[in-house]
Amino acid sequence: MINRYFCTHFDINYTPHALSLADSLLAVSPNSVLITFCMDDASFEDLTTNKPPNVVPIHFSKLESEFPNLINAKNNRSRVEYFYTCSPVICNYVLNKIEGINEVTYLDADLYFFSNPEPIFVELGNASVGIIEHKFSFFTKRNKVYGNFNVGWITFRKDTNGIACLNSWTDNCIDWC
Repeated sequence: MINRYFCTHFDINYTPHALSLADSLLAVSPNSVLITFCMDDASFEDLTTNKPPNVVPIHFSKLESEFPNLINAKNNRSRVEYFYTCSPVICNYVLNKIEGINEVTYLDADLYFFSNPEPIFVELGNASVGIIEHKFSFFTKRNKVYGNFNVGWITFRKDTNGIACLNSWTDNCIDWC
């Protein structure tokens, strides 16, 4: 069975969502690993105390020490904007700092799995990046101003194109989220 690596980030306010995500993922994909970036001390303490078997908690200070330019971003934007800034950075951390991982999928912490996500990976095939387009309806098309793609699920392969795309997204988000 293939190990799938996922990552997410959250603070204490979203810890219950992250635990539900982890439980749902374990139920439908037992070989999955969820690497969680705890963005405050309280969420890190909570997650290490109540850690599901498929979760690897990482304290936000490790992320900020590996990417010191995040500190400037943290100081010039709101907390929510800072979290948006960190989305590509955590993917970058996983692919570049955790040995043996050649593909990672970023998930919003408030997702929940009802079935195995493997069909999505089959459809992705050998592609370097997997991203989901928003399908705005007539009623929601005003939200297009925020972008064409949904950041809730993004897969990056550790190859030339995947890393180039991830690095570009990281640089753009650090410049402004």
